[in-house]
Amino acid sequence: MVNSSQFPYFILTAYLDMGYLKYLYFVIVLMLYIVIVFANALLIITSDSHTISRSMCFLQIYCLYTYASVEVCNLAVMSYDRSSGFVSLVLKRPDRKQSVPAAPTSPP
Repeated sequence: MVNSSQFPYFILTAYLDMGYLKYLYFVIVLMLYIVIVFANALLIITSDSHTISRSMCFLQIYCLYTYASVEVCNLAVMSYDRSSGFVSLVLKRPDRKQSVPAAPTSPP
């Protein structure tokens, strides 16, 4: 038996009625991206020294490890939620019958 269900696209129903706000959001994110890229390019061009202070290096390390640990915790919570939902779904199925093993019978 072949699974014939195919979904050519998804409809995100929470974001259907945004109207003109989607253009505003796009422009805000685009402008922020352009400012970041321009500032980075300007910093690279004008900087002759490629050194970083010890405190800023530790700040970068702290930010990186904090971000990574938050992501790992987030994934752990999501996986626990998924597994607990799956287990509760399997345990509460209405078609599941509680079978009691029959007592062994001796041959007559």
